[in-house]
Amino acid sequence: MGILGSLFGPSVEALKKKRDLEGLRKLLESKDPTTRREAAIALGELGDERGVTYLLASTRAGEAEMVEALTKAVIRSPQLAGATVRLAQAGGYGHAAERVIQVLDKFRDRISPGQIIEDLLGAREGLWWSRRDLRRIVLPFGQRAIRYLIERIEDPQKARRAAQLVGALGRAAGPAAPALIEAFRENPAIRPEVEAALMELYDGGLDALGAALDDADEDIRVLATRVLARMPRHNRERLGESPHSEQSEATIRARVKAASEEALDRALCDPSEQVRKASGA
Repeated sequence: MGILGSLFGPSVEALKKKRDLEGLRKLLESKDPTTRREAAIALGELGDERGVTYLLASTRAGEAEMVEALTKAVIRSPQLAGATVRLAQAGGYGHAAERVIQVLDKFRDRISPGQIIEDLLGAREGLWWSRRDLRRIVLPFGQRAIRYLIERIEDPQKARRAAQLVGALGRAAGPAAPALIEAFRENPAIRPEVEAALMELYDGGLDALGAALDDADEDIRVLATRVLARMPRHNRERLGESPHSEQSEATIRARVKAASEEALDRALCDPSEQVRKASGA
């Protein structure tokens, strides 16, 4: 872009030398695909958080160029890998979800799952990501991420949104079920979020729900009964979950049905009228 740059405006190289991020951002909207690619790469090579924001915000440049540029930025400043989640969320850049996930996959060994989860839970914008994207962001961190989420559920200030995130993660977050029930015990006002999350955990939360049927607290028994009564009819959102064979799905459904039937039978004998009502009997 050397000659053209001198005729029609500053070149990418000149803007890069001046660290003119705003100028490079404008070139991301150029009609010339070569210019857009060069501007994106230049922003990445500067390794600046503002430049990363521009790369996430752009809708004109191609995905391959954006991922390449973001990769260059993270190589220069590894802390930017996890920051892509926070920056995309703050900007509402839903179109950039695939870019974020590709960068996370490249640099996951350099990222703290705790920081990602804190950014998701603490954002004023809320959890606008799709369930599929949230699973692709969080679940590859494995049990480290689930353990951290459990700690957040135990924090009264974070429990409500942490429950929402657990629900989005689905069956894989099953170990969080006991913490969800205890969070409800501490703060009954978050019942809608806890109930919805337990439904999404599906068979992953059956053991905790079964134990809750024996709880001395009437409200806990009501919660467990309500969830188990509805669970067989719950139309789960499976996007982003690992596929299961038809036989595995049949086994899962059978286990849920058996747990639900047991809960309904026990509710009929429960001394609490509220528990009996929760069963729908």
